[in-house]
Amino acid sequence: MKRGLPICLALLLVISSSLFAEDESAKDQTVTLTHKFSTNQTVRYKILQNITGSRTFPGSDKPTPVNAELKSVVRMRCDKVAEDGTATVSFEFESGTLKIGKRQTNAFVTPSAPRMLQVTPGGKVTFPPEEQQVGATSTRRVLMDAGAIEPLIILVGLPEAPVSSGGSWLADVVLPSTAKIRIASALNEVKEVAGEQAAVITQTQTSFQDSSSPNRQDGQSKLIFGIESGRLLWAEGSIHSIAAITTPRSGKEPATGTLTLDIKFKVETMKPS
Repeated sequence: MKRGLPICLALLLVISSSLFAEDESAKDQTVTLTHKFSTNQTVRYKILQNITGSRTFPGSDKPTPVNAELKSVVRMRCDKVAEDGTATVSFEFESGTLKIGKRQTNAFVTPSAPRMLQVTPGGKVTFPPEEQQVGATSTRRVLMDAGAIEPLIILVGLPEAPVSSGGSWLADVVLPSTAKIRIASALNEVKEVAGEQAAVITQTQTSFQDSSSPNRQDGQSKLIFGIESGRLLWAEGSIHSIAAITTPRSGKEPATGTLTLDIKFKVETMKPS
């Protein structure tokens, strides 16, 4: 009778050791991360952005504060896939609401035309020629993009080779009319999320253009990328952005100023409608 307790303890040790080994194995496994697209595939994302900051113009006595909340639903659609796996995708706003301070405004109008991008399986993004120039931008475009969520977060830059937990990689992104960004990513762990194996990734964004450009964008984020589905599942983070802006003026030269934003964002995959 006295032997029962040692036997139970031994069984518990064996079971716990087995579970621990399985858990460690899952964390340390090597995985291949790649975007997977198919023609006419559509994925919808709910995006929340809390935006604070200021804008300045020549001749003004003090900066104008910016305090806004932007909620949007964005649809990513794959239009075609080339033989090398490069996909042409379009991002389109389904809906969006903008609060300035605590008041909701009807001044925000979602773009009527989708933004077209090309993205490789590794997440390298190419913009249409008219969006490739790095320079001044309008206040409305910066506030609408609020950190260019599509190429920075949803279209994750991925490693060229298989990666294990603790592994890291770099990706460079040139944002249209905003900044040149270097993204340092690291794979934290692999775990099951929403019924599939997923990679938990942390990112640090740093501007790297020459000092003559006023545009900068830096930030940090954590995201979950589905290994089997080959797409972003969830992301959360913050961005600090400084951009030169131009605002049209009736009968006068456009006013040029600076827009400084601090953005906290959250991106979630939506279920098919």
